[in-house]
Amino acid sequence: MLRYWSKLLLHLLIPELLAMRPRAVKYGIHTDHKEIQHHKKKLIYGIWSIATLLMLTNPVLPIILIIALPATFLSFVILDENTF
Repeated sequence: MLRYWSKLLLHLLIPELLAMRPRAVKYGIHTDHKEIQHHKKKLIYGIWSIATLLMLTNPVLPIILIIALPATFLSFVILDENTF
């Protein structure tokens, strides 16, 4: 049953995360820095929402660490990325 819910979660949320790209990336035009930052924050929110749901399905410390550490690393990488 856990396998079913995890597949459903991936099929529903991953396309939403990929669709949340700023106009500058989609169309190659210059956009406001605030717009790009807003899209990055929405992407981070989606990553942490998925990570939280996975942590709640398996509330075991090693599994939580395996999920939380890469999510944290990915969040810092996305927020630190320069778009200049």
